[in-house]
Amino acid sequence: MQRDSHTVVLLLRLLREAETSYVGTTALSEGLADIAGDDDVPEGWTQHHLEIMSDIGLVKPKHPGPVTSSTEWRLAWEGYNAVEDSGDDDEDDDTLDD
Repeated sequence: MQRDSHTVVLLLRLLREAETSYVGTTALSEGLADIAGDDDVPEGWTQHHLEIMSDIGLVKPKHPGPVTSSTEWRLAWEGYNAVEDSGDDDEDDDTLDD
């Protein structure tokens, strides 16, 4: 499975804008679907991106272990920096299509 940088930016923004410190994988998949105007963003797609984001220190799981639909995530320090550096703060450009 390939990575998609736009998906990474959207996940970072969803975590930054969340009302709670941690957000579950399922809720993040639903958030991506809402942004895309699509009924279904596969959780496997979301999980894959969260895993690679975790590998490079952008996000942290609440508990270590395998990523599942119930894994909860928070932004790490580098994740906040990446959101700021992305310059992707235009609400009109929030789609999964490049």
